[in-house]
Amino acid sequence: LYQCVPIMFLKLLWDVSDRLNPMDEAGVGLVAALQAASTDPDIIPLRFLFRGYRRQYWYWEVVETYRRMAFISILTLVDTAPKRAILGFLLCFSSTVTYREMSPFKLPSTNVMNIVSQCQLLLTFLMALLLNTD
Repeated sequence: LYQCVPIMFLKLLWDVSDRLNPMDEAGVGLVAALQAASTDPDIIPLRFLFRGYRRQYWYWEVVETYRRMAFISILTLVDTAPKRAILGFLLCFSSTVTYREMSPFKLPSTNVMNIVSQCQLLLTFLMALLLNTD
């Protein structure tokens, strides 16, 4: 049931995605399109979902939500602590690489802080693996 919320967020964002990320290769009208999007009554209630991300990553809050749900739900299904630590490390490593390569946030400092926090999670799972191996 909890998976319905991000799906609904994605549906709402998808419906206005052409106004969130206008594709204008020459840059003509891009500023006007972005200004129009800031006053669009369909977009204003959804701003909390994409405000911190770069335009082309208007969907990233949904990706982040599913990443968090994977850590919360998938790891609890693994039967032993070492396997759980390995799976957590692999999930965290893949999300760290993804965030590093894509840099989805508008502010560079937010991207750096995200990478630092991902590395901290990597170290946590690595320490869990080292402590739980015989």
